[in-house]
Amino acid sequence: MHSSIHELVELGIMEILEEINDISDCASREKKLEDAIQKMKDDTNKMDKKLKKLNSINNTLGAVIDELD
Repeated sequence: MHSSIHELVELGIMEILEEINDISDCASREKKLEDAIQKMKDDTNKMDKKLKKLNSINNTLGAVIDELD
């Protein structure tokens, strides 16, 4: 379905233009929040992997120190 601007004006689009803008603004903010949440999840996963690696190194060093004692 393809409508010209004239057809949209005749259908009363101007009467609900503010509502359309509000919905668009809300959707834009929602998308930004979703993107930020995804970035936080990605960052958390990266940190979790690094912490697991550090924990493994710590356990290995602890075992070596225990053997030296």
